[in-house]
Amino acid sequence: MLTGQNGILTQANNAKVEQSHGAVREGIALAYNEYQIEINTASNTKLASTETVQIQGEEEKALASYSSFLDFLESKGYIKEGTTDVLNVEKLTGGKQALGNGTDTDIYKIEEQDGSYVVNYYNEEGTQEEIWSIANNDNVEISITKTNLPNDQNVVAVLLTVDKVIQNGSEIQSINVTGEEYGNMLLEKLGTMKDEEKENLFVDIYNNFAGTRFKNIDEFIEEMISENSKDAFYEAMGGKENFDYVLAEEIYKNDYNLIGKYDKETEELQGYVVKNPDGENSNIYLVTKNGDYTFRVEIEGKEYSKMVHVDNITPSEENNNYSVENIDVDNVGLKDIKNDTYTTFSNAYIYYKEQLIDITEAIKMKNDIQLIDVSDIGEIVYDATSESITRRGGKFVCIIIKDGQPYYGIIDIPIYA
Repeated sequence: MLTGQNGILTQANNAKVEQSHGAVREGIALAYNEYQIEINTASNTKLASTETVQIQGEEEKALASYSSFLDFLESKGYIKEGTTDVLNVEKLTGGKQALGNGTDTDIYKIEEQDGSYVVNYYNEEGTQEEIWSIANNDNVEISITKTNLPNDQNVVAVLLTVDKVIQNGSEIQSINVTGEEYGNMLLEKLGTMKDEEKENLFVDIYNNFAGTRFKNIDEFIEEMISENSKDAFYEAMGGKENFDYVLAEEIYKNDYNLIGKYDKETEELQGYVVKNPDGENSNIYLVTKNGDYTFRVEIEGKEYSKMVHVDNITPSEENNNYSVENIDVDNVGLKDIKNDTYTTFSNAYIYYKEQLIDITEAIKMKNDIQLIDVSDIGEIVYDATSESITRRGGKFVCIIIKDGQPYYGIIDIPIYA
């Protein structure tokens, strides 16, 4: 009862081990976040004005003083003196742990393995156990542009955009693949995903296409499948064994970004996938509160991250009163958050390729609701730039003016035939 695999003493010892591993994992993760903040302070800030509709460039540069994460750990005293890879657990975690406090046979080491930083625990017998790892960002540079909105002292929003990714000194370019090759790549990716992930993916694609807001597959089935069962859902998909093919076809038709943005006309596939701080497949993110925001970039199955610090937004109660959002797939409105209704406004702009384009003439009244017609937005942007945003679709910053106050939001523009 005391010893043995399920004995009280064995279980107590296992709890101590997990507690120590957890403390080291948390400490090294916090240290890595601190490292990212310090090396990612350099940025290009571009300022946009809703009044003058002009863009000005201003560069801010700060050079990181660390050659690698290991160099950072050593400078902070997180590496044990006299070694190059043994973690100083007491310093890292802020106190002694049950394990890894400095003996020769009971240690935590941080090592570079296959392009990743890996923390391994070595017990008294020298047996190795991996407890934490993260892709080594040191050979990947993620360039993020910060755009202040508007261009005055009272910044109320900042648009963050991942504009390029550099690996081993070279910018990652798009690759040429045929539609068939792209389809096979989608099927290969789907084959690695769990059923729940694929079901959520289906719901997300459907929401983007139909303008619905189903939170999960259960809500979709309850509303859309008459028999209200998952078996009936898969039957409607042609069987569960056919579901991957259905998903791949919908991803292709709707230009959904699962493994990169694919251009059907040029047959080019972006060489990386960006997830914004909300975990969405998007290279843009609109920030309305100061804080730290992390983008993640997937390159050939490995994930890299970059944290951006925003501290120049002027807090305002008014900014939290209204929300710019899609009313449905074809319309955009300004939502009164407190009353959960859509309200009136005077002017509107869309931010496209460093231009603020006035789309006020797209404002209409429908069913006693003031809104902006998405197809009209497309026509106005085309007249201003000779480019069709409704042919490719995507996410864009929309600015709506009410009582002289600008409100910002990311809107979805679908693909129109």
